[in-house]
Amino acid sequence: MALEFVGSALLSAFLQVAFEKLASPQILDFFRARKLDEKLLNKLETNLHSIHSLADDAERKQFTDPHVRNWLLKVKDAVLDAEDLLDDLQNLSKSQVDVESESQTFAYCALFPKDYKFEKECLIQLWMTENLLHCQHSRTPEEVGQQYFNDLLSRSFFQQLARNEEVFVMHDLLNDLAKYVGGGIYFMWEFDKTEKIQKVTRHFSVELGYKQHFDGFGKLCNTEKLRTFIMPKGRELPDSIGNLEHLRSLDLSYTPIKKLTETICSLSHLQILKLNYCRDLEELPSDLHLLTNLCRLEFMKTKVRKVPLHLGKLKSLKVMMSPFIVGHSKEFGIHRLGELNLDGSLSIEELQNIENSLDALEADLKNKTNLVKLKLRWDSRRNGNSIDSKKEENVIENLQPSKNLKELSIFSYGGKQLPNWLLENSLRNMMSLVLEECESCQRLPPLGLLPFLKDLRIARIDGIVSIDADFHGNNSSSFKSLETLEFSSMKQWEKWECQVVKGVFPNLQRLYINDCPKLKGELPEQLFPLEILDIRDCQQLDASAPRAVVLRIKDYGKLKINGATLTELSIGGHNKEVWFMEMVGHIVSCSFDLCNACQISDDSVSLWTFPLHFFPTLTMLSLKGFSNLHMISHDQAHNHLQYLTIRDCPKFESLPANMHMLLPSLTMLSIKDCPRLESFPDGGLPPNLCEMRLMNCSRLIGLLKGALGDNPSLKNLWIENVDAECFPDEGLLPFSLTSLIITYSPNLIQLDYKGLYQLSSLETLTLYSCPNLRRLPKEGLPKSVSCLEIDDCPLLEQRCKTGRRLLTFKNCTYCSDDVS
Repeated sequence: MALEFVGSALLSAFLQVAFEKLASPQILDFFRARKLDEKLLNKLETNLHSIHSLADDAERKQFTDPHVRNWLLKVKDAVLDAEDLLDDLQNLSKSQVDVESESQTFAYCALFPKDYKFEKECLIQLWMTENLLHCQHSRTPEEVGQQYFNDLLSRSFFQQLARNEEVFVMHDLLNDLAKYVGGGIYFMWEFDKTEKIQKVTRHFSVELGYKQHFDGFGKLCNTEKLRTFIMPKGRELPDSIGNLEHLRSLDLSYTPIKKLTETICSLSHLQILKLNYCRDLEELPSDLHLLTNLCRLEFMKTKVRKVPLHLGKLKSLKVMMSPFIVGHSKEFGIHRLGELNLDGSLSIEELQNIENSLDALEADLKNKTNLVKLKLRWDSRRNGNSIDSKKEENVIENLQPSKNLKELSIFSYGGKQLPNWLLENSLRNMMSLVLEECESCQRLPPLGLLPFLKDLRIARIDGIVSIDADFHGNNSSSFKSLETLEFSSMKQWEKWECQVVKGVFPNLQRLYINDCPKLKGELPEQLFPLEILDIRDCQQLDASAPRAVVLRIKDYGKLKINGATLTELSIGGHNKEVWFMEMVGHIVSCSFDLCNACQISDDSVSLWTFPLHFFPTLTMLSLKGFSNLHMISHDQAHNHLQYLTIRDCPKFESLPANMHMLLPSLTMLSIKDCPRLESFPDGGLPPNLCEMRLMNCSRLIGLLKGALGDNPSLKNLWIENVDAECFPDEGLLPFSLTSLIITYSPNLIQLDYKGLYQLSSLETLTLYSCPNLRRLPKEGLPKSVSCLEIDDCPLLEQRCKTGRRLLTFKNCTYCSDDVS
């Protein structure tokens, strides 16, 4: 059923495009003006209708009859040739196709390699170049594309990455399905595959491995028919790119090109040109405005400073660029932005170079309704005496963005007050705001009145001494959408009147206050606990902290803390009072990180002995930098602790006794720089331990065999600073290991075959920074090893025939002739 869904109406969609173009008045006018025989059009239309009458039946039979499928491919090729001919005749913007299903849009995904991460908007743009998004009921192509995409997403054709709502992937099986549905029309060429490109290919991408090169199209395919070409990242542009006369979409992002060839301007059908992250690109062709069908131009994160002239003549063109660096001369002036239909995000830098504030007005940002993210940046290295604060106030006033703006950042602004358009609350749709290094500003606008503001960051504004009720807008529902609030490096800030207005921050989840050494006063009172409260380097703070689930504090003054809601705690700094014992039973994750300069008396039980039994629900414990910590005490079973890290504790000498029985849930143990720890507890390590890291613990490494016994659970072992010339000894490591990492071991000269060959489950071996390691076992590695990584082992690398600094052998048997 899935094949029938994505395959249905595919040929019908192609035919529909041809029918619409045949019926267009431009085609008829072309024939009549040249006194051509219109019977040719009638004959073509008759043939296409004949094909259309067979299409539905053929589409169903293609999945069971290969002959029918081959016929369909040839017919589609012929129909597309006819469409290209009509394109040349009318030379018009492409008409839109009424697609009966999303089958053809799904087939585009055949261009993507497996596990490829793609953005929704990029895929919709490709659909638009092929006129697959037929508009009805006054909907835009973008809206139709959103519907098609969401339909495919709802059927699980796409999967959304949890960490990024705009990025998606496809399951491998569906990727194979897309390639099948594409039928060669959509084709991704892989360097090491024998499959050949078919003559019907119209949409083409290249997938290359490490140090593989794409030398150009050659005889790979008929380039004259290509409509889409996606270049592999980090590869040079082939010289023949200018021959792709029917190209609609060209994506050269992440390639090392320095200059784009002028022949690009002859691609009359080109609609999308992407040059994002071409970090060496310095110049764009001067005649880009001749690409009359160009509707999208992107060059984010390049060295391009000069925007080509006359792009404003392309009324359908949307430009996505960043940064725009303002120069002193007219050709680099900010007024050049005025003619562009800017889209997405933009960073305008070196704003101090604007001589006349009226030039900023000519940028016309207020009417850039498609611009949703904006950064305004002045040079942070300027001498304070050279700043004309009044001129900068006028400049920023004239840079007022449209009301559709959602994200705004202002850096190193030298005015004494922020712009009126921010004070007057004209950006009601704004969701994120950053104000950083605006050192002369003395007051903050009433940001609490922004109804959709979710993220607010204020940093390095030394003119602020007090934040009063005006900041909240004197409104009981101020900051009603704010979720994250951060103040950092506010050196002169002393007072925050945050309790004057009741009911502020009703949805606040994360509060960060860092490096505010003079702050003394109030902190917000929250009805519900914060997800994260992070307070650091606020030595004079004397207030009650809002309740939180996760608390991270360092040099926090006399902060009063209610630990009733805490599940994770991290303490650092020079505070001498350790009060965590008041929170017994509430902590589930805990990290105590004390700086080396901290002096605490040896009779402090919290530092001499960590009482693990005081925290029965703890799942993660990290103890770092305790100069007097000797041991972890525990005398009863702890069923929740899963992760234990002990680091930089010079006097630590004893792990919990009987931990093999008392810590049954422990899965990860990491020990680093604890020189007095010379043995594991009697009875060995917990039976469910699956990952272990031993760093600068040479004595413990030699005791692994006795501590692990026949432990079948340990899968990953990371060892740093092996104090031996040959490693590992026979029988030292458990047979269950799947990954072994050996790092920073200057004494290691060779690996012992007898200690490795028994590791029949080992899949990955990583050797990093072993400067004297000369050879791997001449007998070879265990056959199970599928990935060997070698980095910063110069004596060993000189013997590698490949000459690569990082070796990665996947799915192959190790050969002693390669490295010996």
